Amino acid sequence: MSNLYLAFGVVATFASVVAAALTFRVSAQSRRPVEVLETELRHVGVSIRQHTLQRPFVERVMDPLVSALARMAGHLAPAGARDRIAMKLVLAGSPPSWTPERVLAFKGLGLILGATLGYFVHPPGAPRHDGPAYHQR
Repeated sequence: MSNLYLAFGVVATFASVVAAALTFRVSAQSRRPVEVLETELRHVGVSIRQHTLQRPFVERVMDPLVSALARMAGHLAPAGARDRIAMKLVLAGSPPSWTPERVLAFKGLGLILGATLGYFVHPPGAPRHDGPAYHQR
């Protein structure tokens, strides 16, 4: 029985090494067009990094972050929440660029920031300063 396990282990190890080598080769080939484009742009005198850094911080960082949070919030929100927020946005005059998913994303961000702030203001295990024990004399 142990010879069977040994043979299986050798075959599995060989297969995983071959799979890793093929994965590395495929990923290297898929990067090649990007490297060629960057080399050509660098030869002309265009720096992709400088071009990217010229865009405002909000466009580079915050917009993708809010979009990702909006997608996640759309999946996690209850079924009717999106419709209720859409109705409230219509009643508010349909502000441009505000979608129900974006509102849900900011609500989720507020939840995360509020929980983090609450943790640092009053960490678990810290003594409480309210309740009957605090008011005894």
